[in-house]
Amino acid sequence: MTAMPAGVWNVDASLIARYPLELGTLCIAPYILGGGGVQTDGTTVGSWFAGGGLEWRVTPRIGIFGEGRYIWAEDTESANARLGLRFVF
Repeated sequence: MTAMPAGVWNVDASLIARYPLELGTLCIAPYILGGGGVQTDGTTVGSWFAGGGLEWRVTPRIGIFGEGRYIWAEDTESANARLGLRFVF
């Protein structure tokens, strides 16, 4: 059996509620999210998270988003923020 490489591994699933708004030529979509998963670094613990964000559709197929989430994992709590691009296929 091959050993897993050192590091922190995270697998999770999200439920997202999104509300698209078209304000003239501006298309934005605020959303909230929540979910849970498993985090492991040799010891496996369950994790839960909640957060929200905003997506701006630059074109019908390309969006720019920013989101934040708060994460609870057994004895630790943390927060993170993400910025990125979304491509609709």
